[in-house]
Amino acid sequence: MARERSEWQNYVIVRRTPVAPERWPARSRIHGMGTEAFYATAAQVLPTLLIALSVEIAFVMQARFREVEELHRSAQEDEEPTYRRRLNALSDSVVGWFRAAVVLAGAFLFGELLAFLALGFRWFTVVAFVGVALSVVTMSVAVLVVPLRRFIDVEMDN
Repeated sequence: MARERSEWQNYVIVRRTPVAPERWPARSRIHGMGTEAFYATAAQVLPTLLIALSVEIAFVMQARFREVEELHRSAQEDEEPTYRRRLNALSDSVVGWFRAAVVLAGAFLFGELLAFLALGFRWFTVVAFVGVALSVVTMSVAVLVVPLRRFIDVEMDN
């Protein structure tokens, strides 16, 4: 008859660490990062940040389109090189803001998808944690920077 191992002996063989069973870390601390609360909060915060950024970028686009309309109205009075230079600057600004909106939408989708996958399938891995955290940080920084950039870009031109 084979001799049975105690729970302590099984743990030492599997983990190869001399830690008493009552001091074993919780499974979530060994295998992953973040908690359900973190991912649920991130899944709620990211849409809120996206709404704030959408409104700010819409203000910028409206101001730029107003400037283009004013430029077209005053096209007869301006000289051709000045008109072309101002029109190119405005179109470059609109394209830049559109690219920023696309990048921020990608960060939102990436973070939201990872948060839902982590909640749905209990994937509390380092990759999910870092991805969601980077998305939240990116969107939070953008919420701080976009209004400042809007002020510099739109208000200073007037």
